[in-house]
Amino acid sequence: FITNHYASLAHFRKRSSLELLKPGETRFASFFIMLQRLSETKDALQETVMDREFKQWMANLNKAGTEEGKAVFEIVVDERFWQSVDELTSACEPIISLLRLVDGTVPCVGKVYWRMYQIDNGVETSSLDQQKKMQLRARVNERGKVMRTQLHCCGFVLDPEYRLFLQHDKE
Repeated sequence: FITNHYASLAHFRKRSSLELLKPGETRFASFFIMLQRLSETKDALQETVMDREFKQWMANLNKAGTEEGKAVFEIVVDERFWQSVDELTSACEPIISLLRLVDGTVPCVGKVYWRMYQIDNGVETSSLDQQKKMQLRARVNERGKVMRTQLHCCGFVLDPEYRLFLQHDKE
């Protein structure tokens, strides 16, 4: 809504030096990147929808635009929405980081093994409620089974980055 109307975008740009991002069909992790940017621009978005000039501009829109604007207003001022954005981005960040590593050109078999271990342990310390933690751990462990082969374990043991670890003490 904000980026689709010149006036609302102008109101937003008065308050933020960052642009809002839209998800792209071909871009890797575009929804994650979009949610991160939303989180970064939270204050500017809230200031925009609370601005008197913005509210006057919305009052002059047609009925469909006004309804859409009201829905956007309710979402932007809803703290539960922002809490869910923060939960989602913090839970997905290590996973996206791992996917970026695998997508690169660096040898990473051992690094994948270690990162999956870290992701699995990181779920427990996250701020998610217990049910969400269990669901996320189940998904991570389901994928992690594929990466707990002898090849991945050897890659971890032979990776110079992890040479000081006592691998026999780890899982």
